[in-house]
Amino acid sequence: MEGTLKISVQDHEYELDSYDTIRFMGNSPHTYINPTNACTVLHFVIAHRLT
Repeated sequence: MEGTLKISVQDHEYELDSYDTIRFMGNSPHTYINPTNACTVLHFVIAHRLT
């Protein structure tokens, strides 16, 4: 994990650095933005709730 990532979730914007984490409901409107020209490496963990 490296670089910087801006993530917009609904009406809120967050800036994440290497090894930062964020958790949100995946069905919320969201956008990922690399604000630099450098490579950003991140990991997604997607958990589905069993019904």
